[in-house]
Amino acid sequence: MENSLEQRVLDMIQQLKQGPTLRQPWLPIAPEGKVTAWLEPVSWLDADRPQSIALLARWREDAALAFPTQFPVTLAGTQRWLIRQLLEVPDRVLFWVTTLDGTRLGHVGLFRFDFPNRHVELDNVVRGQAGVMPGIVFAAIHTLLGWTFQTLQMQTLLLRVYSDSERTLRLYSRCGFRETQRVPVLRRQEGSVVHWDEGGDPNQPASRHLVTMGLPFAGWRAATGPADAAA
Repeated sequence: MENSLEQRVLDMIQQLKQGPTLRQPWLPIAPEGKVTAWLEPVSWLDADRPQSIALLARWREDAALAFPTQFPVTLAGTQRWLIRQLLEVPDRVLFWVTTLDGTRLGHVGLFRFDFPNRHVELDNVVRGQAGVMPGIVFAAIHTLLGWTFQTLQMQTLLLRVYSDSERTLRLYSRCGFRETQRVPVLRRQEGSVVHWDEGGDPNQPASRHLVTMGLPFAGWRAATGPADAAA
């Protein structure tokens, strides 16, 4: 049964990455029952689109402190990342948050599926354009959670976020995630690259921590209610 589920999910992710040009495979973002945007799969078509690469590069640079490694962002490096660390990775998928007129506002994704335990990580949540459609990231995450729990049949969603990202922590709490672990991180620099490594004494004060949060299916269903869970 688990092997069958794993193959079905991986096949679905591979199909999404092929880049259909129609909206049928896209996931509608419909707060209060009205479609206002879409989750559009990031696909192999994007690997050949300069505008897609430019957006990913700019948003990665703007949100650098949200990632465990900070480095000089280039278009060539972003394209390599897109191909080698996203499109070629079987259990990783990313979605553009796309408005009805085709404007891309950010992206959200999934990574590191643990099929035996039915766990997966919420990955690469970035709001690229501030001030446009307030609440759209919350709605996009809500849509992705529903798809992950109901269509992919996962039982738990996990995420990791840094403790100084207070606004992001509040967003995830609103989505139903609860903290399960907090470990200190240390800053390490190698030339122009900065790494945040887990380490240090957990009993001593630290300027920054890596916070793990989790949301089980039962918690999501209780928070959304039967109507949302069935939608």
